[in-house]
Order: sequence, then C-alpha cells, then structure tokens
Amino acid sequence: MNALPERRYRFDTAAQWNACLFRGADRDAPGACAGMTPLAPFSAQPKRIPSPGAQAPCVTPAGEVLWHDATRLWRALPHADDVLEATTAPWPLVRATRLVATRDALWVIGVPRGTLECFDLRTLTRRRAVDIAPLTLLDLAPLRRGDLLILARREMPGDPPQHLLLRLDCAGAWSELAVLAPSMQPVQLAVLATRESARVALLDADHARLFAVDLALGDAQRRGDRATPLEALWTVPLGALRACFAASHLASDARARFLLAGAEGRDFGAQPFVLVLDRDATPVDALRLASPATGVAAGRAQLVVSDADGIAIHARAAIASDMAGAGSSFITPLLRAPDSDSEIKWQRADIWARLPAGTSIELRYGSPADAPMRDAALRLTADRRLSLAQKFARLEGLVENWSAPVTFAGTDDAASNTDAPYAFPLLDARVPELWLQVRLRAPPRAALPSIARMSVSYGGSALLQQLPAVFRREAVRPGDFLGALIGLLEASTEELDRRIGGLGRLVHPDSAPPAWLDALADWLGLPWDDALSQTQKRALLRAASALGAQRGTRTGLALLLQSLFPGTPPRFRITDVDVDFGFASLGGRGCCGSALPAVLAGLPRSATVLSRRTILGAARLPCGGRPPSATQRLTGHLRIDLALDADERTRAQQWLGRLVEAMVPANTHVSLRWRGAPGSTFDGFGELRSAPLAHLGDDAVIGIARLPDPGAGSFM
Repeated sequence: MNALPERRYRFDTAAQWNACLFRGADRDAPGACAGMTPLAPFSAQPKRIPSPGAQAPCVTPAGEVLWHDATRLWRALPHADDVLEATTAPWPLVRATRLVATRDALWVIGVPRGTLECFDLRTLTRRRAVDIAPLTLLDLAPLRRGDLLILARREMPGDPPQHLLLRLDCAGAWSELAVLAPSMQPVQLAVLATRESARVALLDADHARLFAVDLALGDAQRRGDRATPLEALWTVPLGALRACFAASHLASDARARFLLAGAEGRDFGAQPFVLVLDRDATPVDALRLASPATGVAAGRAQLVVSDADGIAIHARAAIASDMAGAGSSFITPLLRAPDSDSEIKWQRADIWARLPAGTSIELRYGSPADAPMRDAALRLTADRRLSLAQKFARLEGLVENWSAPVTFAGTDDAASNTDAPYAFPLLDARVPELWLQVRLRAPPRAALPSIARMSVSYGGSALLQQLPAVFRREAVRPGDFLGALIGLLEASTEELDRRIGGLGRLVHPDSAPPAWLDALADWLGLPWDDALSQTQKRALLRAASALGAQRGTRTGLALLLQSLFPGTPPRFRITDVDVDFGFASLGGRGCCGSALPAVLAGLPRSATVLSRRTILGAARLPCGGRPPSATQRLTGHLRIDLALDADERTRAQQWLGRLVEAMVPANTHVSLRWRGAPGSTFDGFGELRSAPLAHLGDDAVIGIARLPDPGAGSFM
C-alpha cells in the first residue's frame, strides 16, 4: 500500500500570520510578526531620575528620553545610558506641555496657539514656524514618516466650535483630514498609526471619557468627504476602567497601546495610576504611581512618567501583570480541505509554543453552518472599516458551532524555555471548511508564553490506510475509540517523524551543529585539526568529495589551501621544483638548452667518486654498489608560499604542516614559506607599497625592510 501524502497549511512567515485575526497580541515587538505573544506589561519597579518639577516627557524614535523641569533646563537621557545631559533651551521648548519628536526634529505648539514651531533635535535651533491661524491648536502626535496629526479648534461666530484633525507633513505643509462630530469636545489626542490608517484616541474636556476614530491616510482619505462629521468608533467612560477615574494626560507608544495617566476619585483614595489600553480600549495593565503624573510618554520598549520629583522609566516586562494576568488569541482564515472520498478531512494542528509554568494554550475549531453564514463571515473579515479586534469579536460570535477546546498546560521543566511541539487532533472535524481559534493564557506574575509557528494537516490518514477494511470502517465513525487512538498515535509521533526527517541537517556542512563537524570529518577521512575555525571546517566538509578524489595531486592540495584560506586572487602559491622548472642543460650542436629559471643538479657532499671526489669524514660508499644520482635528492620537493597576516600565521603554524602532509604522497618533501599579509609587498600577492621600517623580531624581512636614516629620530 502507498501512504497518502500529507498536506498542510503552514503559519511560519510574517505574511502567513498576518492573514489571521488577533486580539490582545503584541504584533509590533521585534520579531513578533511571525507568531504570537500576549501584550507585555510594563515593570512596576521603575528607574528613577531626579529632576524637580519634570514635565512634558518625550521618547525619540532612537529611544532617547527628553523633558524639561522647574529649573527651566532641558534634560536628555540617551538610550541605554545613565549619563544625564542638561542644557539651556529656547523658551518654547521649556514651557511646552507636549513635545513630539520625529527622526530629526522637535515640534511644539507655539504662542499664540495658532502656530507650530520646529526645532532641530540635536542642536535645538529653530528650523521653522508654521502658522495655522485662525485655528487654535490643542494637541499634536506623531504619524509615520515624520508627519504630525494635529487636534485643532475652529471658532465660528454664533455657532458652536468645531474640532478638526489636521495633517502636517515634514516639509511644513498642512491639510485638513476630518471634522469631528459635535458630540466630541476633545482636548488631547494619541495615535496608533500604520502606513495607510490611524486609530486616534481623544480625551474629552471633562477628562472622564475616551473616544476613538479611525482615519485613512492614503488615497481613500483624499477621496472621502471631509465635510461629513466623523463619529466616534467607540466611547469609553473612564470610571468603568477604575473607580471614578479622571485622566490628566493621554499618550501612546505609536504602535499598540494607549496610555492614560490620572487618578481615582477622592472617595476611593485618589490613588494615581497609568492605565494601559490596547487599540480597542481593552485594559492591558494598570501601574500604580507614587505621586500624580505631570506627563506620560512611551517608546517601543519603555514607559516614561514625569512627576514633581523627576522621571520614572518603566521597562517592558517579561512577565504578566500583578492584577489581571495576560492573554491573547487569534483566529485563522477559513481553511479548506480539498474534496475527497475520505470521511476524515483533517488530521491535526501542530503548534510550536513556549509555555512556562502556569501558562496554557487552548485550541478549538468552528465551521460555517451554511453558505449564507460562510459568505457573511468572509464579508466580515474583508471589511476594512473594522479593526482586527472588532472582526475577531464579531466572527467569534457569528460562528455558533465551536468545538470543545483542547488545552495543554505549561510546566516548570527545561522544555518550558524552548519552543516545544503541541499536537491537537482534528479527526472529528468532518467538515471541508473550518476556522481554528487559539488562545494563550498567563496568570498574574507568570512568564509570558509565545507561539513560534503552526501547521494544520489535512487529507486522509496515512496510518488509518494501513488498517484492514473492517477496522477502517469502524475507525472513521465520529467518537470511535480506534479512530481516536489512531489520531493520538499520529499526533504523538509527529515530533519523532520530524526529528527523523531532520537527520539530514546533522550531516550537511551548512546546517550541522558545531559539535558534529569533527565527527563528520573523522567519518570522511578528511585532513583535519580540531583547532580549525568553524568556517574552515565547513569549507573542508563542502569540498570533501573533491578532496578525497584528488588526494595526492596538486589539484587536491590547491583545493585544501583554498578551503582553508579563501580569497581572490589566491593567497597561496604551490611550486613543484623539478616539474615547474626542470633541470638545467647546456645548449650546443642543435640543442637550445634550458630556459631559466631552472634547477642546477649536482652530486651531494656525501657522494664518493674514486680519484675525483673523496672527502674524509663526509664521503661514504654508495649503497648496493649503485652510483650516486645527481638529481634524486632534488625531485619530489614542493614549496608553498602563503600570504597571511600575523594572527593567521600564528594559528596556521599549529596545524597546517600536518594537513598538507596528509594531502601529498609519502615521499614528497614540503617546505612552507610565510609571506606578509596581502598588500605588504609586490610579489604576486598584492600591491606595491613603500618599504616597511625594520624592527627587531619577526617583522624584519630581508631585502624589503630597511633601517631608518641615522639622525632621523626614533621610529618605535
């Protein structure tokens, strides 16, 4: 019997994961676009920077923290540095209540409040002033690519004031994006922006409600009707988040979180907090503050709060918050198994996840009940007017027939710190189309779990196909024990099959672990030394076939040296004395003689010729009565010139001789000659340079180095 080919949906790359709907997931952290992890809270134990009366904190795109204080000094704390910088600054900067930093500029609202002023981020010199009068500017926030989003108010005689959202590009040109509905009277704003759209949070004048609107920043906005007032996407009473909470400052990290600094009502202790909300106003964390905040800002990995005593910097934590824990979910796009005669459409979902102790992962599947519900779900997921969280919530409610969830719990063993596979059986899903919903949960103060990749296997069961027909008919019935057992076996042996399928990686030169390289060389019989670098070892393994076939030849020796010392042109030269030059012969009587250079043959000092060459203490009788040869001692000699720097030469002297001897015939004599690094002389290895100064030791080269001119002073 032939096993059925196993087919899979894979979720491995960022593009594949972006096809899913997420809720509570951190999609903006470095490396988080491929996989899923819950939104990380901020540490409750901040780093304190004393600065009396600190105000208007700001985090630059490079991670630098800026603010000003009651002493009218400009403060700056570079990223990952504890050296605080203080300097004087122009008056608009040290009186500002909101600072906005772009890549190379600082923006503040000027005086009068119909102007914007731009300063150089490094020198604090004024670049330009933008006049937007007669509008009154209330607040501003950064968009992508150096643009700004501005909240402004237009006063009209006899009519209530209008609130507008403006866009200012990096060149100082502004345009009107939207007019807000009269029901919204905001005084502050914060933005979560992408390339094409922006989610804008607005804090109303009584500091008790938070609104949100969505803006299209591309061609869709330019084609839209700006005269139509923009209604709130959602409205959140802040008292529903904390008891009688009133916010004083609104900000964002520009990617995933809104930040509200304020305090609870006096009847509840007036405790100051910073509330962290996701883009749909779902509470993520609540940080208790020591004193009321005078400003709040955030960057990619830190939250900055200013108060009367200075600056508190809260780093992103790797554990869930103390209050509500952490959790995230995603729903896959609608997956379809191709039509087949088999009643079993799906096999399993394999998820590689990291589950620390106390955390859990849960999977369930749902399917469309009929064609109208399927079409409604597809329209819902394609609706660009809805956020990901809104699509998630509505799709979750639209699908009625979700299966019972299957849950795996994390452990405290070493595997909890690595991506381990978890197999979820799907044999009972007898429908051709389904959605998968996966949840990660972490209790308070638990390490955050994460998902690295996922695959969903569909098609008939290869193991089930091996059963006799009588058992196969029973196994395909829903809820049958044999079918469940087969599903368990297939799921539990997935990791074993994966390891068997990955054995080839252990013997490939490019993917073999470093510990395997020495063993592979021993199996292949390569010239080898444990002191070689990993790069040299992998290069030798790649050339193993040619080295074995060319062993004992000049080509094989050249391949060995090229693997050890790669480069163009080659950094070595092989000279076979008698083959490359030949022995000298005199011309005459029609013989042209030898071309120079050539080897001059002759008898050794120990050769004995009666009446012509007999030296006491040096001559010896020839062995076996054979006359001495004038060329025998000069054949089989190789000379290798190597152009290496000092470090390479020191390392190569430990093993190069043994490796070269392993590649040449046994009766061949090899001499190594070390040259300087490429570029030190003009000898075929580099370029012409001036003669180096001579130093006592290894650096003095006869014929190249020269002593300094007497009286010219020391050159040491």
